[in-house]
Amino acid sequence: MIQLDEFISLCIFVQSARNLFNSFDTSKQGRVTLDFNQFVYCTANCRI
Repeated sequence: MIQLDEFISLCIFVQSARNLFNSFDTSKQGRVTLDFNQFVYCTANCRI
C-alpha cells in the first residue's frame, strides 16, 4: 500500500511533468517531439 507522503510526491511529479509537457505542446495536440537537449532539460526540471 502506498503511503500518504509517497502519494503526494507522485502527484507533484505528475503535475510537474504535465506542465513541462504542456510547455512543449504549443499546438495542444497531445504530442511533442523533443531533441536530446530538451529531453535532458525536462528530466532535470521535473520535481520529485
